[in-house]
Amino acid sequence: MIHNRLTLTLAFSSLSLAAACGVALPEGLDCRDVRSGGDDGVSLKAALADSRAGDCVALGDHTFKGAFRVPAGVTLVAENGARPRLVGTRADAPAVLLVGGDGTRLLGVRVGSAAGIGVGVLGAPALLDDVTITDAASAGVAVACGADGCAENDARVVIIDSQLDENWVGLWIQGIAVDVQRGSVSRNRSTQLLGGQGVVASGGARLSLLGTTVAENDYGILVDGNSTTADGEDLVVDGNRERGIWAQHLRGTLEAPALRLHGGGTVIRRNGLAGVGLIDSLGIIIIDGRVEDTVAKPVLTGLGPEELVGDGVGLFGQSGAARLERVTLANNARSQLLVDNGSSGITVVDGAVSEGTGQYKVVVQNTYAGNVTIPLALLSTGVPELGIDAPTFAVEELVFD
Repeated sequence: MIHNRLTLTLAFSSLSLAAACGVALPEGLDCRDVRSGGDDGVSLKAALADSRAGDCVALGDHTFKGAFRVPAGVTLVAENGARPRLVGTRADAPAVLLVGGDGTRLLGVRVGSAAGIGVGVLGAPALLDDVTITDAASAGVAVACGADGCAENDARVVIIDSQLDENWVGLWIQGIAVDVQRGSVSRNRSTQLLGGQGVVASGGARLSLLGTTVAENDYGILVDGNSTTADGEDLVVDGNRERGIWAQHLRGTLEAPALRLHGGGTVIRRNGLAGVGLIDSLGIIIIDGRVEDTVAKPVLTGLGPEELVGDGVGLFGQSGAARLERVTLANNARSQLLVDNGSSGITVVDGAVSEGTGQYKVVVQNTYAGNVTIPLALLSTGVPELGIDAPTFAVEELVFD
């Protein structure tokens, strides 16, 4: 996997002049034929319609309005020095729809103010590199299986050095493998009951985040479903208002975790209510990194009046098969780790747990003692029962074409 990441990054990070049909394209970009996208939406649609697998459609410094379909194997790319902008005008179609296939790529463009989805990707493989998507009325990027279903092989959608900011939802993935490398998914918010998530992965999605920042959304990352998995390495989840990472109904094991957070650069901080929360989930590993400065918020918990809830890590509703190793839990407002109604196989080893300004270190309640292996020095004793805020969030089916 690391080899693939490096290959993709090196192939498209270096830009230099390469004349092709009067336009300058990124170095190393192999095109069967090069077409100009013209200077408006009509000309761009015509260029894409005439393109075949292996072709490149080049965009100059113009604004293109409409709904644009990029056929399988076609590259839509900004000319060197240009920053074209695509504006989606239809609520029922993405501004840019990428049909997955060998060579399907979106490189160096901006997508703004889409009336619906910013960039939709149907099927894999596909690559988005140095793309900025903002102000989409729906998801900034939405990725789902193609007409033939999800590939059984290792085909993936890869998103590199891109900004998915200030949309209704940043990145929405359903039933497909997606790698996100670096970049940001930030300030995605909604005034409705739905929306406001930075990242949503559901329906058997296989999500990988490497060095990505997910910050200042209503909700940071939501991972849902018994066949969905997520892996975060050197991940920064910062300042999300309602939760940092929330996982529900996962079904993994310690040998094949459904949620794995790792890397010394992993920092989950300043999120509201919970840094990392899991309900009805199995197979969780957190290795290295920090979960800190979770912010307390008043919520109704079922124990009576509102309670201030702000826990670093929470395992709720029969969550188990969980291991925290070499993790620093510090300065979270209420508890550093709360286990409520936990399942078996919950272990904390070699961790640094400090109350800081928080009230408690590790709190275990409504849980059989044999289900947890936690050093006694980390346990807070004599703690009154803590109210919990552990809802299951509804996840709508992602449908577009």
